[in-house]
Amino acid sequence: MFAVRCTTRRFPGNLYNSKLVWGEEDVPLLIEHFLEKYNGITDRRIENVSPEAIELLMTYPYPGNIRELEHAVEHAFILCRGDTILSQHLPREMTE
Repeated sequence: MFAVRCTTRRFPGNLYNSKLVWGEEDVPLLIEHFLEKYNGITDRRIENVSPEAIELLMTYPYPGNIRELEHAVEHAFILCRGDTILSQHLPREMTE
């Protein structure tokens, strides 16, 4: 099992192929990383995630690897029309 402690703003190259063991404190940093990624490849500027959405993202059990979190952020990024991701922008399985 591969554990990541996000103490820097850089991620190891093999992150996407690794099963992760993470703590709640890692999820906001990963969310920020994915927001920066998608803001960088689009003309949009999503800067915030609501506390409710962060709570849902932090408590979801993530049976897959890091890609599952990234896909959830990407999904929300696509649905969000403002500058803040809300819980209603997250995939349905996270909000049910």
